[in-house]
Amino acid sequence: MNKSSFLISFIIILYIISYYPDQNVFLETQDTSFLFNEHPPMIFIQNSVITNISIINDNDFAVQALNNDWDGNGTFNNPYIIENITLSSGADYTPVLFIKNTQSFFILKNITISGGSYGILLENVTNGLIQNVSISYSKNELIYCNVATNLTIKESIFQESGLLHGGILIDYSNNINLSKNFIGNNKFTGIKTRDCKKIRITDNIITWNRNAGIVIAHTFNVIIKNNSIHDNYFKGLSVEGNSENITIEYNTIFNNMDAGIGLDSAINVQIFYNTIYNNTLWGIRVAEPCVLINVTINNIIENYAHTTSPQADCQTQGCLFYENFWSDWTAPDTDKNGIVDNSYVISEIYADSFPLTQVYPFTKLHILTKPNIYYPSTENIISGEIEIIWGIASDTLDHSVIYSVFYSSNNGTSWNEIILNYLSTSLNWDTKNVPNGDHYLIKVVATGGCGLISYDTSNVPFAIMNLDSTTTETTYTSDQTSPFSFVLFLFALIFLYLKKN
Repeated sequence: MNKSSFLISFIIILYIISYYPDQNVFLETQDTSFLFNEHPPMIFIQNSVITNISIINDNDFAVQALNNDWDGNGTFNNPYIIENITLSSGADYTPVLFIKNTQSFFILKNITISGGSYGILLENVTNGLIQNVSISYSKNELIYCNVATNLTIKESIFQESGLLHGGILIDYSNNINLSKNFIGNNKFTGIKTRDCKKIRITDNIITWNRNAGIVIAHTFNVIIKNNSIHDNYFKGLSVEGNSENITIEYNTIFNNMDAGIGLDSAINVQIFYNTIYNNTLWGIRVAEPCVLINVTINNIIENYAHTTSPQADCQTQGCLFYENFWSDWTAPDTDKNGIVDNSYVISEIYADSFPLTQVYPFTKLHILTKPNIYYPSTENIISGEIEIIWGIASDTLDHSVIYSVFYSSNNGTSWNEIILNYLSTSLNWDTKNVPNGDHYLIKVVATGGCGLISYDTSNVPFAIMNLDSTTTETTYTSDQTSPFSFVLFLFALIFLYLKKN
């Protein structure tokens, strides 16, 4: 290639590069920043490796404690302590750590367990503390408690259970506390209780389990508080089997593939102060024959986001929905009292009569809710000066929010600014300043803290028809040629002409 040909090619390449439009697009998917630590607790370094431990009664516990130099004598003030060991078994027909028929007080701590039929199997035991234990790769459940009483499991990791088995299974047990654990990546349910009483599940991270995060079945007097339950392959939390007296509060339940909370055959369930966000189906679903279900003061945000269905469903008698925030129902509020003027309709029977216009500030998730457009949204034809109205976009960490408003005359192909960095949720717009047409849309973009962006767009295109309109519109689209591009192109033509002559 000679110098002149090279120069011509270079100029053409410059033109092509300069012709490609600047990228200035709206964020089409909402970013969320989760402000709590999703990492499981750190596990110690062990100093000995053992194949398995099996304790069959209190006498056996005493003998093994003496033989293995375990601390304690099994009393309340001086429990047996098994600690600082690694247990690993390739046999999938026996549990790795098995304790049964004991009333001795004991502590299992700083232990790593892998393999076995179960990582830990407890049968007919009382007075146990399991702390800072990591269990993985058991054939069945990682920990199975059958007829256990006064048991606490905390600050531990349970992941990678066997096929069609979960992380923690508790049967016929009483007074069980699960706190500050990581239960994730299991092949079935994260935590399941059956035929139990007095269960307390608090401050856990329950995620990426192949079925529900938590299942409460035929269990009585349960507190589920301050957990992060997310990205499970079925419901976040399921209550079933005639379970009674369940309190569900201060949890963040999000990104689960069915309902955030599903109630099937439950009695007296109190659902308070939760944030239920972006679950694939309902935020809350109540089926028959549930009764005495109270859903009050929750943030219910963008569940069932791709439909026009309500975010909750109740198919039974005896439900109360009261003073919740529903992200798809945030206006109008003509008296500015923070309550939407119209009820949030859930079914022919149920509605929340006092839906909030803004989120409650108790959530740990950083979310910027959508600025729902209420006018114009479904109107066919508008003219003259109108008022664009949208709902408040709530920043869940209470950062300030600003709005920018745009219109499109070509069904969203390109957008034109009406106003930027605006604080109110309504705006007067004179449609005589734009040409008549029948493919108009409005978009409201909200910007909150940490750069979060959310937006809403008119549901359907609308027409603008002003009889005296003489305005022509300048639309900035992605195929406009910049002045610099034109200069380069003109320079190339001149160069070719001079070279030829």
